[in-house]
Amino acid sequence: MTALELNTYEIFKSKLGEEEAKTVLQFVEEKTSEKIAQQRDSWATKQDLGRLEVNYRQEDTRTESGLRKDLFAVETNLRTEINKLDVKITDTKAELIRWMFIFWIGQLAAIIAIVKLFFAN
Repeated sequence: MTALELNTYEIFKSKLGEEEAKTVLQFVEEKTSEKIAQQRDSWATKQDLGRLEVNYRQEDTRTESGLRKDLFAVETNLRTEINKLDVKITDTKAELIRWMFIFWIGQLAAIIAIVKLFFAN
């Protein structure tokens, strides 16, 4: 018996008697043992924690692998869209230069017509 158990026994013995004190302490000890036995199943051991860590690492590796694949797919799609935009920009530049040339020709024709009319009189 520990000092606490002995002190508790002595208190109960003085109030209840020797047999009753033993019975009460035995009851408390049995109930405590039952509670511990019931809760022991929910306690995690080092082995449980080790298995959880292994499972976590495996899941983490799978998740990371999946994220890398998704990131690669997004990057590939982004590069494709950028290339399409580059082509559109190039086409737009060519079209803009074509229209600028047409307007320059039109302006030059208008200036020549105005100069001819001016000097014709």
